[in-house]
Amino acid sequence: MGIRLKLVLATNPCRISPYGLLDLSLLAQSIGMENVTFIEDFLEERDMPELYRSADIYATLSTSEGYCFSIMEAQACGLPIVAHDIPPLKEIYGDSFVPVKSEGVLYLPIGPVPTASVKDAVSKLRKMALDEDLRKEYSKKSLKNAKRYDWNEYIGPRLEKTLIKILEP
Repeated sequence: MGIRLKLVLATNPCRISPYGLLDLSLLAQSIGMENVTFIEDFLEERDMPELYRSADIYATLSTSEGYCFSIMEAQACGLPIVAHDIPPLKEIYGDSFVPVKSEGVLYLPIGPVPTASVKDAVSKLRKMALDEDLRKEYSKKSLKNAKRYDWNEYIGPRLEKTLIKILEP
């Protein structure tokens, strides 16, 4: 018995890897996912909620997130989240997401970066896909966590402070 999952990758392929272009269709085929929908065009902010709501689960295995606005956007749309278990995400999202453990280290010019375990990610996604009650539980946790943060009071000022630090000489 197989699981029918729709995989949507919303990305700009040039931004995926600063060290070279990653052929996503070839990658998807190599793991047996030929029926992947790729959205490589710029999406207007107003179109993002529709994209999130078209999904059943939001997953990210990013290794270098700070706040990860896309997780908060997905949570605000009620999606259960599966994400890499890294300290910044644990601090902001607590137990409102299913954590994927790290496995190994990728050595980049910017320094060592922990990599998410693909085996653990697949296991967590499979469990989430098969268990409707678990999806509902994490959907409720997502909405509850998203309500903790107000753009005008928390996110906007925090982003502004970060941008000022980046732009200062």
